[in-house]
Amino acid sequence: MRVFIKSLFIFFYFFLFVFNLFAQNNEKFAHNKKIYGTQDNWFTIGVGGGVNSELKEREINFNAAYNFYIKKMLFHVGYHHSADKFFYDKNIRKNYTLQQLNDIYTGYGFRSSKLYSNVAFFAGPSLAYGSKFHYMDVNGKNNYIGFTTLGAYTNFEFSYKISYDLGLGISIYTSISKEYHVYGFQFQLYFSSAFKKNIK
Repeated sequence: MRVFIKSLFIFFYFFLFVFNLFAQNNEKFAHNKKIYGTQDNWFTIGVGGGVNSELKEREINFNAAYNFYIKKMLFHVGYHHSADKFFYDKNIRKNYTLQQLNDIYTGYGFRSSKLYSNVAFFAGPSLAYGSKFHYMDVNGKNNYIGFTTLGAYTNFEFSYKISYDLGLGISIYTSISKEYHVYGFQFQLYFSSAFKKNIK
């Protein structure tokens, strides 16, 4: 668990660092005595529920993604995790599961950003790895098999902006590969780099 938390912080701060690396010269506007950019990068993090379409079972998922512009083209990179038990479990050793999917993904997207909303759609390839149910032996014990394969990850997200650079939203997604297929939703937090400065 400590390794996961450290990895999450590294992931978050690394993409905060590259905010400026990929920052674009975009139009700016004033709102509530603040200056914002119109073509801003943003970060989302969320948790939700999904369905393993092969086993017809519910799963819990986690997702973190950084969405950025290169010139006028929109991309994202992120990490997705889905399992029958959430990895942040107080009884993690007791409830540890081998049925899980991890996606490291990237994709191309389209976006509509307004004063109080952000809507985006992304699709692209993923590196999918994890393990899945294989068979049950004569003693009733489940056996699992590991996998690493290429797949595809798509998501549609909507966020309501509490302020122009902070919001709450929902995302609908699917992860597809020859080894594991899930689809579901996530409730997410939205953070953007739109804020430039206060108006004095």
